[in-house]
Amino acid sequence: MTRSTRLSFSRFLLAYAAPHRRLGLGLIILTGVSGFLAVLQPAILAAILARLLGVSQAAPPAGASFFNLNSLGPRCLQWLGGPQHELLPTLMRLGGLYLVLAILTSALAYGAYVTALTIKTRVTQRLQGDLLEHLLAQDLRFFHRQKTGELMSRLTQDAVNTAQG
Repeated sequence: MTRSTRLSFSRFLLAYAAPHRRLGLGLIILTGVSGFLAVLQPAILAAILARLLGVSQAAPPAGASFFNLNSLGPRCLQWLGGPQHELLPTLMRLGGLYLVLAILTSALAYGAYVTALTIKTRVTQRLQGDLLEHLLAQDLRFFHRQKTGELMSRLTQDAVNTAQG
């Protein structure tokens, strides 16, 4: 596929995707927030492990970077309100926070999946409608020359493949 063919194909797909800009923006936001929350989950687990192992009382080394994984647990505990002296309430609070993050991450990821599926379905439906309209505008000789199965395949499968990219 040449560069000009790829550009014209991209413009072709953008013409069908353009009416769904808001959904596309929503998809980007849902995916970004879901990804950010998924990154926070290991940090909460590090805080739980640091509290269980008793490392939470020690301050991170002075020269350590904020993202140093060796001091991630104590840093997260400091960020969440400092180490508590009672083990069980701290673990319950951290466990609850992890559970809420996991549920929220899953819900947002599902929302992103449904949004992407909605966009794909609408683009495919519009593409198939335009293809059917073009097909019905053909003269009778066109239908005598073409095989019915081939036309049906073009109408169903090729439109779906085009919408998928």
